[in-house]
Amino acid sequence: MLVVCAFTLNIQAQITVDIKNKPLKEAIKTIERSSNYSFFYNVELEGLDKLVTVKTDNASLEETMKQLLKGTNITFQRKVDNVVVLLSKQQQAAKRSRSVSGKVVDEKGEAIIGASIIVKVLR
Repeated sequence: MLVVCAFTLNIQAQITVDIKNKPLKEAIKTIERSSNYSFFYNVELEGLDKLVTVKTDNASLEETMKQLLKGTNITFQRKVDNVVVLLSKQQQAAKRSRSVSGKVVDEKGEAIIGASIIVKVLR
């Protein structure tokens, strides 16, 4: 008898920080030092100087960021290899809604009737 077991182990860094009345950008640096996350953001992003207070004990990135970004116009996207991108909520909304128009033609430039387009988003 042969038994095969397959499973995926999803290990995510837990964050423990105690930050009191520090600018958001300093809080982000503190989280980088105490975890294996790397944060990327435009230094001119509005709200980075807002004073924040956050205390977490073995919290997920999502829980920590929810506390940290509360009351700001900033959101985050988690990327591969523990990369976290900060951007304004307007930037994120603009990324979601893009209009694409055009016409599908063959090598002779003639329209291909009934052609379908699939947009593949790589994240």
